[in-house]
Amino acid sequence: MRIAEVAFPVPLHKGFHYEVPASLRLEPGMRVRAPFGPRRLSGMLLSVFEGQPDRPLKSVEAAIDREPAMTREMIDCALWMAKRYSAPIGECVKAMLPAFVKDLSEPSEWAKPHAREPRAAFELTPGQRGAVESLEAKLRERSPATVLLYGVPASGKTEVYLRLIRQAVAQGGQALFLLPEISLTQPFFEEFSSSLDAPVVLWHSKLTARERRKAWLGLRRGEIKVVVGARSAALLPFVDLRLAVVDEEQDESFKQ
Repeated sequence: MRIAEVAFPVPLHKGFHYEVPASLRLEPGMRVRAPFGPRRLSGMLLSVFEGQPDRPLKSVEAAIDREPAMTREMIDCALWMAKRYSAPIGECVKAMLPAFVKDLSEPSEWAKPHAREPRAAFELTPGQRGAVESLEAKLRERSPATVLLYGVPASGKTEVYLRLIRQAVAQGGQALFLLPEISLTQPFFEEFSSSLDAPVVLWHSKLTARERRKAWLGLRRGEIKVVVGARSAALLPFVDLRLAVVDEEQDESFKQ
């Protein structure tokens, strides 16, 4: 028997098992509809496996998605969050797959940006040059690394960030720039949008549902290359994240 493990957006710390009808083609990461007590709920398919249950199982009724809405990496991240923070798995999934994401087949609204005029040459200081060279080497290595970039205000950290983001995008990847407060996101978004030949998107809770849906889908398809956002941007569906910058990492907002 094929068995599906499904997580629902309820305050419970486990997934639930259902029989998979032979007529349904299901993959982990798809949203499904299934009976849950007296109700019928939409849930996230965490896994599908062969097995013999020790009791009769209810059946999954329908697949909501034609393709997985969450990647395996996203599912693993949700499971890690649930374990690390003793949080209901369904609530973790809900945080990563917001309700406004309904139809994954919506047409794309992202076009390749026009080539921008090269900015005036910015001569790096010896300290900046050393940081850029060291971090660019780590990007080329493609091995995980955590690095602290220290600089007093107005020391030119933004120029270092820009050069690293530009390299991450040139390699075909994506970049995330996290800030502790929504009020800080707009200036960096404008700076990066005017300086990079790649789609840049803003992400925070004050955006409209349409703006967030457009950004979420564009990122999930790999069309958006750079995200400037507040904390929740860490849960976005990156396809090939090469660089994550946590600006003002010492801020207490990141610790909540």
